[in-house]
Amino acid sequence: MLILIVEDDRDLSANMAAYLEMHDMECDFAYNGAAALQLCEDNHYDLIILDIMMPKMDGYTVCQTLQDRGVDTPVIILTACDDDQEQLRGFSAGADDYVSKPCSLPILKARIDAIKKRQEQSSRKITIQDMVIDLTARTVERQGLPIKLSPTAFKLLSYLAQRSPNVISREELQKHLWPEKDVKASNFNVHVHAIRTALDKPFDTPLLHTMIGTGLAIRGGHDE
Repeated sequence: MLILIVEDDRDLSANMAAYLEMHDMECDFAYNGAAALQLCEDNHYDLIILDIMMPKMDGYTVCQTLQDRGVDTPVIILTACDDDQEQLRGFSAGADDYVSKPCSLPILKARIDAIKKRQEQSSRKITIQDMVIDLTARTVERQGLPIKLSPTAFKLLSYLAQRSPNVISREELQKHLWPEKDVKASNFNVHVHAIRTALDKPFDTPLLHTMIGTGLAIRGGHDE
């Protein structure tokens, strides 16, 4: 389980990581909100522990931005502000749980375990031919082999797979990936190429199909 700890107190971050790593969890670190968003853009995390009062961007803004971008990684807010209004604000921003400082590390681990258990119980999978996408674990396999994709490429592939075998226009796909901004076609093409390279190139039968002038589709052999 890979956890992102977003906390500007480096000693506290190190203490949490040392305890969690004793229980077979891996940890990455961000010491401000802007760095956290960049790490979430570049990596997939199973859970985020998020402080509220941080430089550059507070935790509420980070949490809301992740939600707006379609990142559904569970978030545990960690803060010294423990009144009801602050907790409600955190939940409204998309947090899954709330732990007050100073926190008990065993209690923090118990909260993490509870979220992990809920994820396992609600696991959703899509199977198309020899590809399996686990939407909860955010993993992709083909012929039993793991397919490594960036968070954005995974989001694109999942959207196509959920609508397979339908053809989805590039405009709709770009709006799904970046709802709050316009992006260059070249940026979109980078992620399409990444999917095609990882998902199709090593195998005999392609699953990602480009329909000239129409859009993209994920299709198994029986859908041709």
